Amino acid sequence: MACIGRGQPWSKRREHCVQIGETAGSSPNRRSGCSKGGSTKRRTWLQAFQNNDITHDDLEVIRGLPVLVLQLATGLATLFRERRLITMDSGFSSTLANTCRSVTETVRLAGWGKRRKIKQLMRIGPPPLIHPGARAIVVFSPKSACTSVVIWFLHQIGHAQRAREHHHWPHRYRIDLYYASEHYRDACRLDLTDFRVVRVMRDSFDRAASSFRHLLRSRLPDETLAELLGRSDAAETGVSFCEFLDMLERIDLTTCDEHHRIQRHPIEDLLPVTHLINVSTEDLFVRLNQVEADLGLPITDFDELEWIHSLDRRRNRFDGKLNTADAYNVRLTRTNARRGPWPPYRALLTAPARERIARLYAVDIAAYGQSSAMAPAPGRSIRG
Repeated sequence: MACIGRGQPWSKRREHCVQIGETAGSSPNRRSGCSKGGSTKRRTWLQAFQNNDITHDDLEVIRGLPVLVLQLATGLATLFRERRLITMDSGFSSTLANTCRSVTETVRLAGWGKRRKIKQLMRIGPPPLIHPGARAIVVFSPKSACTSVVIWFLHQIGHAQRAREHHHWPHRYRIDLYYASEHYRDACRLDLTDFRVVRVMRDSFDRAASSFRHLLRSRLPDETLAELLGRSDAAETGVSFCEFLDMLERIDLTTCDEHHRIQRHPIEDLLPVTHLINVSTEDLFVRLNQVEADLGLPITDFDELEWIHSLDRRRNRFDGKLNTADAYNVRLTRTNARRGPWPPYRALLTAPARERIARLYAVDIAAYGQSSAMAPAPGRSIRG
């Protein structure tokens, strides 16, 4: 085929470009590895660029092209369309640079950037769980029934027995083995843009009271507790719920310990929640059965899921109630948190406490709403 140069009419040069695309896709090409099956794709994207008619469908057709090649092709097509001379002068460089920036933004908005962004956000803790077979992502938060949710998820993907043999606490398997497994790595490589999102959350006020007890019950070193509370004798004399909220107001709730962190996960900004479960107002097990039915998963008999019940029995051995007139300001120790007695959540959540929590977790309340319920629904306990 003869070379079409500057002296030829624009229509001839344009026709020549389309013929190049057709020829490149019409027979096997050792360099590109393309065969006849790729001719339609090549003609489609080249014509789209030349006509300046780049649609979302066009971008889906060319999704396999390297981004840099896409940018270069778009820049050249723009120059052809404007009948500019192809010379390496400042005008060419400027036009190509501007076009590349424009097409990069177009591709990002059309989906390429979204897929990359999803993969990045999936690394933010706690990393969501992925069920490839159900094409679903499970987003959870500590102190929001996460232990029961993780056991249910491991049961659904067939890892429950292996996980329990690894450790009685399911989060050890999740952290030690699941996230590092080939199962999870393969799932992360999938296009997650159309996966459904199961979001399990807890009322912000209820969760704040629970995370307060967790802070004291945890094996946090005394010096770390003293640093967090700003009081050297915190481990000996105890901490009040008021002082705990003081601590929350000083730290960054988007990056702090996951047990106190804002529940809303950044992945929810890109993927809409299709199944929202509020464990403070709904029966977790009933709702998970409904999710299973919607996703086409086997229905779990939670009465037979003994792992969850054994952890409930182990956790609730010491749960005596502490009756005090001012639970908001009374200092509670690690012994109280681990072995009781402990005040009811309603006693901790006074009007001043609720006002402060509403400000601290405004993001969650805006996303999920708030409830006045401060206790689990009958027949269900909140684990995690």
